[in-house]
Amino acid sequence: MGSVLSGWYGRRTSRLTTDDCLALDVRYMAREALLRPGNASTLTWSERGAIVASVGVRVTAGCVSIRNDHGHYPIRLDWMRCTLGGLRAFLLCPSCRGRRCLLYGIGRGFTCRECLRLSYLSDRLGRLDRAERRGWKILRRGRYDWTRKGFKPKWMRW
Repeated sequence: MGSVLSGWYGRRTSRLTTDDCLALDVRYMAREALLRPGNASTLTWSERGAIVASVGVRVTAGCVSIRNDHGHYPIRLDWMRCTLGGLRAFLLCPSCRGRRCLLYGIGRGFTCRECLRLSYLSDRLGRLDRAERRGWKILRRGRYDWTRKGFKPKWMRW
C-alpha cells in the first residue's frame, strides 16, 4: 500500500492543455493594428507580472514572420470577407494548413490545437468543479458588492 501521493491520485494526465502553451492570437494582432504590411513589433507573454516569453513579429504581404530564440518561422495569413463588409484575418497552421485564430507554441514553432493534440482545462474538471467555475463566473459578471446587505450591487432593487 502506498501513501496518498502514490499512484494516480491528483496527478495530471500527460496531455497538455491550451493554458500550458503560448497563444498567438490573430484577433489581438488585428485589434492592435499589428497586421499592416511592413510592421515590426514584439509580442510578450507574462505571468504574474514577470515576462515569460517574447517573440519578434514582422508582417509582410500575406505572411507573419515570427523570430524567437530557436529561429525564424513564417506563418501565412489568410483574409476572409465578412458578411457586413470588411476583412477578417486568419493564421494558416503550418502543419495542416487550416484557418485558425489561435496558434499555440511549444518550444520551437506555432501550430494549431488539433495538431498539437491539446485539450482545454475545462475538459479535465469534474462536475462539481465545473459548477463552481460557473458560479464564480456569474458572481463576477453580476459585480456583487460583498460589503452591502444581501450582497446586491448598489443599482439592484430588492
